[in-house]
Amino acid sequence: MLRERLLTLIAALCTLVLLAALGWRAYTEVGGIDSFALLADAFLHGRLGFAGCFDNECVRVGGRMYLVQPPFPAVVVAPLVAVFGVWFHHFILVAAVLVAVTLWLWRRIFDRLGADPEVRDWLLVALLTSTPLIYAALRSDGVWLFAHVVGFLMATIAVHEALAGRLVTTALAVGAAFLSRQMSLFLLPFLFALTLTERARFLPPSRETVVKALKLGAVFAIPVAFYLIYNWSRFGNPMETGHTLLAAEAPTSVEDTTVTHRLIDIGVFSSKYVLSNFFYTFLQGFHAEFDPRLAVKLTGMDSMGTSIIAASPFLLFLFFMRRDRVVLFGALSVALIMGMFFFYHSNGAKQYNVQRYLLDYLPVLMVFLPHAIRREQLPIFKLLVVWGAVLQVASVAVLALTRV
Repeated sequence: MLRERLLTLIAALCTLVLLAALGWRAYTEVGGIDSFALLADAFLHGRLGFAGCFDNECVRVGGRMYLVQPPFPAVVVAPLVAVFGVWFHHFILVAAVLVAVTLWLWRRIFDRLGADPEVRDWLLVALLTSTPLIYAALRSDGVWLFAHVVGFLMATIAVHEALAGRLVTTALAVGAAFLSRQMSLFLLPFLFALTLTERARFLPPSRETVVKALKLGAVFAIPVAFYLIYNWSRFGNPMETGHTLLAAEAPTSVEDTTVTHRLIDIGVFSSKYVLSNFFYTFLQGFHAEFDPRLAVKLTGMDSMGTSIIAASPFLLFLFFMRRDRVVLFGALSVALIMGMFFFYHSNGAKQYNVQRYLLDYLPVLMVFLPHAIRREQLPIFKLLVVWGAVLQVASVAVLALTRV
């Protein structure tokens, strides 16, 4: 009991440190970094493009700049940009609020799943401190991480609504997640399985299965159609998101990074990326870097991140999850998302102590955890959560000391 109290104390301290870091980042945030402000301003003035760009996620077509990222996060901040203008500099504060709403929703989800109250509370601690969620909030002054925060909230709403059996709001929520992070498209099989009752059959398909599949698909087609029209309006091709054009501009990029060289030498997708992405997803450990000559001075961290198992070891408890058809559909969703990213030119860098793409399929994994943790195993689960939180704090400290 004494050691369990110690774990609780360490978890509380780590949470306070991370929240303090989030508060400091929000307080010191400056404008002119997140291009979602530019896109929001363009929407408010009836345009899709804008004149300049705050980051490296824009392409120029026909004299206008277009943001490669999907548009929904810009819709989220549009009311604030309408008041404060394009130099709006409170993205991190907005992200903190969205994370708070996300945690509240997951508390409701865990209760609906019948989680033990203590297990539920530790799952919430794990979600905040031992996954990429807090890091995404800390770096939400950039388009990539702010999109993750918005997309994860929308995916969470979709899970909440699916468990309640509300198909229309499930489809609209996952549609909003898709318009924040394209890979959220592949959450559909999992969400569909969540909406089914035990009486629903697949072979032969029962009436419930067919009706719910058609209803979910029909509503989800609305945001998909919007995205295709949005792409066509910008680039003349509904399937062009801008990433191909961004890759074409890589030779003129001023950034000397692995991602830039991959785009120039190999391309957006290739089997050559699989080995590296696999290692960074599952095997790579926490890696602080020291000066090359004497290795006595901290210089930073590996910008390609730490593996899921090293940074979020509590997810190993998924080994004990129960096996049913929801798990099969969840595994399909995870495999589709993860499989796409294994061939992608970027594993999510810069991310240091996380693999940020985990957030695209983490909602699936979090649903399975409440029933994977038995009461007698809870101390071990707490230990793994605390270890992930300690690494998160250590990474924030190293980055602060090396001013990355």
